[in-house]
Amino acid sequence: MLPLLLVILSIICTVYGARHKGNRVTIEFEDSADLSRHQDRVMWRGGGSMKRTLLLYEEEYIDIKFCLSALTKITVTNIRYSNDGLADHVLLFMNNQTVAEFETIFRTNWGHMWNVFSETGPLTYPILLSPGYHTLRILINLSDNYGTELDSLEFQLENQPSNEVFFCTKALTEYVMFSQLPPPNVHRDKTEIVNLLTNIQPFQCIDKYNVFMCLQTNYLIGMQISAHSEYLNNSGLGLKWEDEFEATPKCYVKNITLWTLGKNDNSNKDLGLGATGFLSFDAEKLQINPKLMPGTIYNPTSSVIYIKFSTPIQFERGAVSGTFSLGLVNPKMSLVRFQYFNHKKWKWSTVERRIFNPTSRTHFWIVKRGAFSHKAPNTIRISFSGSTLPVKIDFIQFDLQSDDPIVSTLDLFHDSQLEVYGLQHSSHSNTKMVLSSAHAPGNRRFVDQVSIMARKGRRAPYYKVITLHSDGRLMLYTLAELRPLMESYPEAISEPSGIFIGPNLGFRNKFSSVAIATTEINAESNSIRLRYTDGSNVLFRFSIVADTTRLVLYETNFINKYPYYSCYFSKYINDNLKAVSNILVDDRIINVDKSFPVSTKGKRFYFDHEEASWYIQAGSDLIVVFP
Repeated sequence: MLPLLLVILSIICTVYGARHKGNRVTIEFEDSADLSRHQDRVMWRGGGSMKRTLLLYEEEYIDIKFCLSALTKITVTNIRYSNDGLADHVLLFMNNQTVAEFETIFRTNWGHMWNVFSETGPLTYPILLSPGYHTLRILINLSDNYGTELDSLEFQLENQPSNEVFFCTKALTEYVMFSQLPPPNVHRDKTEIVNLLTNIQPFQCIDKYNVFMCLQTNYLIGMQISAHSEYLNNSGLGLKWEDEFEATPKCYVKNITLWTLGKNDNSNKDLGLGATGFLSFDAEKLQINPKLMPGTIYNPTSSVIYIKFSTPIQFERGAVSGTFSLGLVNPKMSLVRFQYFNHKKWKWSTVERRIFNPTSRTHFWIVKRGAFSHKAPNTIRISFSGSTLPVKIDFIQFDLQSDDPIVSTLDLFHDSQLEVYGLQHSSHSNTKMVLSSAHAPGNRRFVDQVSIMARKGRRAPYYKVITLHSDGRLMLYTLAELRPLMESYPEAISEPSGIFIGPNLGFRNKFSSVAIATTEINAESNSIRLRYTDGSNVLFRFSIVADTTRLVLYETNFINKYPYYSCYFSKYINDNLKAVSNILVDDRIINVDKSFPVSTKGKRFYFDHEEASWYIQAGSDLIVVFP
């Protein structure tokens, strides 16, 4: 997806852009709008119905506004187009509801295929529309660098049409949206970007030093931020999210947003205000975590999910393999197709096409050597049958690794950019993330950080901010604790005031034979489950009231009887590491002297001043309270 600011241009034209025949209406895209300022988008094609076409790039669209004087059934019976290059994905929306999608034919012949036209045939069922104004949007959802040329569109109406029936004011009002920046892979001028970003309406999405995309008035349609943009000014990012958006039951998120926590230049003191369950990724530290679990999300607007990522140039083609898995909430029998774009064959390769069984939550879809390339962005496509929509997705998990023994997986994704779109996030669903450590125990490189911000209830007085570092550390803190850190990022953000849970990571090798493999967070039920490498797991419950955090070891399920399961609790105060001061065991508060181990009722706790670690033996219960 283009990291562009997209601006809608309003154009009014006469009905001469449409032709009527019986109960059919044909609209010529290139004649239906005043393109005097965009003559470069009108392409002269001898094979076109009117010898001309309209060229649109990825994420560009044309809105066809029409008016009905009576209750009418309308069917989109055909779109005529041409394409020279990869197959493009096109979406059709009627009054902001997805009604159809299609893919252009993949064919290329050094530009000669632009004059070879294809027809989609019927695209929609009859749609019953009430009298009044309506809008049909044709969106180029996914495209190569060359775009798609649209020739004509055909409607079929239930009753005999006339100018007065189809166009109430005898005029066709259309909006053609063009990118104000060049197409992909074209040099973008910094001055042009900054000038565009100074005129963002109706609300400022981020500061003016970042490239992004933000659309529409009453929904946050989507945004994308380049973590490596030279325009990033280390001033951080923020959202001025008005209260009315919080009340919106669904927010259409076309990208997982990359951002940094820093000073907000847009006068939004409450970072993420109203963003219930809003997901964010620390761009400077994450780059991208190979394992991305975007939480509970919906996909009602499209039957296709696209995932893009890149690999660094030091890798030869095909040096990456991996496993992808998909989990559904309340899964139902549905046809799922998993594909990736094969750079060797220049076509979509289907890895798996199967009926998704309600009990199937295992890892499948193996992508082997030769699947991905460092020379172009890699794209994964997951599609669902339209009859099964909407689909409620629990998680999408990546587990990619390098086949090169010299270069680590960490280095593989260090410079990656990743996009996930075609999804819709529900603010009323559980905010659940399944996060895995990106590195093996013992690797202490702190490069990955995933955060989730949630506010429980519309008027609840606190936020929960949970951060999982790549080494397995888990951090919980309130917004009040976060505010002072925002002023001093990035120095203080690495050592904020909060609770940390993490594996021992080899601090005491004799105790660290079992390490944390996965951390599951459910912010809605205030639970954290740590899964260990031997199959054991423990469940914590936590509560945050005002500035007090209470963490309870609620459930233990240990496989082995004697090995120690290592973690540590600690607080950072004034950049100095402080060990836990109060431990509640069997309703007794024990003041812990962090200079020596503590043992009570056969339940041993080891505290070390330097590492501030604790080691819990099987069957132990622990409650930690931070004032």
